[in-house]
Amino acid sequence: MGLRKIVFSSILAIASSGLSSCAPEENVCDPIAGTYQPLYTPVSGNCGLINAMRVPLDGGESGVKMHQEMQFGRDILTEVVHKGCTLRVTQHVYQQGVLQSTMNGPELAVHSSKELSGQVSFTRFTATDPQQQACVGTYNATFTRPDGVFDQ
Repeated sequence: MGLRKIVFSSILAIASSGLSSCAPEENVCDPIAGTYQPLYTPVSGNCGLINAMRVPLDGGESGVKMHQEMQFGRDILTEVVHKGCTLRVTQHVYQQGVLQSTMNGPELAVHSSKELSGQVSFTRFTATDPQQQACVGTYNATFTRPDGVFDQ
């Protein structure tokens, strides 16, 4: 009788220790807040160097955020989806209500509260027809927030 109890206790202990080691690990990342300046390095495509628009990012650990602002006479709409230590950032630039360009970063890694990086695609549209692409490119991107810049 005593032997059964010891064997059962041992099996239970092994099983429960195995289950706890299989639990997913939670990544804890620095908070993201402020306006980030991108640096794009061309990888492929025909857009060449692009005019980098600032990217406003709201703080928080997760969720979807939309931000709209005017820069250089253009309406900039930025959508950020934040989950864990990655962000998806999409930015649309309009001038006089006409889509000029889009930037899409489907998976940007959070390295610190001051730096993100990943690959982005950029599409510029013709001035006369926002459905017609003028150029398309893929870029390695680094987004940095200067010290003390927390405002949107």
